Amino acid sequence: QPMHFVKSTENFRFVSVAAGGAMFAMSQSTCPANEVGTECSGIGTCNDPEDATLATCDCPFGTSGLACEFACPVGTAEDLALILENHNSAKFPDSVYEESVDGAIVGELCSGHGTCATGSAGCLCDEFWFGERCQHMCPWDNLKRPCSGNGTCVYSPEIEVSPYCECNRWHTKIMIDDGSGFEVLDEELNEINAAECAENFLAIQEPSGWCSYHDKDLGFELCYRSGLCGVCED
Repeated sequence: QPMHFVKSTENFRFVSVAAGGAMFAMSQSTCPANEVGTECSGIGTCNDPEDATLATCDCPFGTSGLACEFACPVGTAEDLALILENHNSAKFPDSVYEESVDGAIVGELCSGHGTCATGSAGCLCDEFWFGERCQHMCPWDNLKRPCSGNGTCVYSPEIEVSPYCECNRWHTKIMIDDGSGFEVLDEELNEINAAECAENFLAIQEPSGWCSYHDKDLGFELCYRSGLCGVCED
């Protein structure tokens, strides 16, 4: 029957050999260690079954990696404050984020809106949530619909810290090459797009020929030219 003892961080297994009953010490792999040599990063449990050739770490919730060396980030009070600040509560009083209803953020792994990725320190964010700890949410309306259901949520930190909406829009003055080097209106496609404008009760703006959802208070031009579209509610 094998016997175990521990010397420093190396495990040895003593095996009795039938011929003469001699005892031999066979070294076994220790559990994986982090960059400073701590087994399972000091937070996991070393799993070293007798029949295993490679010891492994059982990592606690919210950590991953061979040595439990990766820990996913958690949401902060500052993250929640930024979410509340970004809500247009004057225009959309029912859109204010509530942790008790919409999910806890502060102190939660990946801000409560993502999962800890296996084998890394990163978060896999839920739909409409962004950032290294899923702390940024897409703006929504009183019914808590991202971009009012009328646009696409975009997260480009180099442009804007928080996600923003690109509203659905259609162009009714699309030009195409007529085959001889001259551009003419694409009558078929423009007719389809004009029908979309009418179906969505959107006015076609002249002279551009675009119709688009936008923030009525900011106006079509700011949305069309500068991307300031609110939550595409109008």
